[in-house]
Amino acid sequence: MKFFKTSKAYYLTKSTYINLRWIAIIGQFITINSVKFIFNFEFNYLLANFVIFLGALSNLYLLYFYNKNQISNRSSFNFLSIDIIQLSYLLYLSGGVLNPFSIFLLIPSVFSSSNLDIRTNLTLIFITILSIIFLTFIYEDLPHPINEIIIVVEDYYYYAIPLALIIALVFLNYFAITLGRESRLRKEALDNLFDTDRFFNAKPDRWWAELETITPKVNITENENFFHLEAATPGMQDKDINIEVHNDVLTIKGHKK
Repeated sequence: MKFFKTSKAYYLTKSTYINLRWIAIIGQFITINSVKFIFNFEFNYLLANFVIFLGALSNLYLLYFYNKNQISNRSSFNFLSIDIIQLSYLLYLSGGVLNPFSIFLLIPSVFSSSNLDIRTNLTLIFITILSIIFLTFIYEDLPHPINEIIIVVEDYYYYAIPLALIIALVFLNYFAITLGRESRLRKEALDNLFDTDRFFNAKPDRWWAELETITPKVNITENENFFHLEAATPGMQDKDINIEVHNDVLTIKGHKK
């Protein structure tokens, strides 16, 4: 599998990530306590609530003590790993992969795959797969009402659940990584198109040194049938400019002797 090199600016937006974590934490709290006090299911709800409380503390730290608007690639990995471990422990307390909410174990790695670098993504995928395997064999009983008969699941159905989770994890991450790469390429291309500082602010004695790397000012419009692009290339003639289209990518090069 080949991944193309793109921008090295890998990060998560702090406000978006914090809001998503609050939604998850509140959802976990409501679910755990509804199962206990409304449906009267038996499980270790005190320990489950303590795990949720720890997740809330980590989000408060992120909100008040992480003084950046963007979460770096490494910090994102640390917090997402905490999310995977926290959710894995909640699932351990409530039936493992038999718990219908085990599908949410895929979310941290899929969420990050379009924003973080490939090594971080692969590591998060690996941690998630280990968690799924662990929860397949080691877990507390699925919560159920007292004295009610528990349905026994045949082995070939049971082991199909973690297998399906792993397949979905790999597919969704590949899909998100591909979209993320394409999005970063488009953003990088647009940033380069509108980076006019070097072209218009270059000093006369450094003009030729800057010429090889400048990006001219451009204007792009479109209608139903075509795109129209105008590029400012002062002092250059048609013969000095080369226009190429390869794999749906337009490249404009210029050289002045």
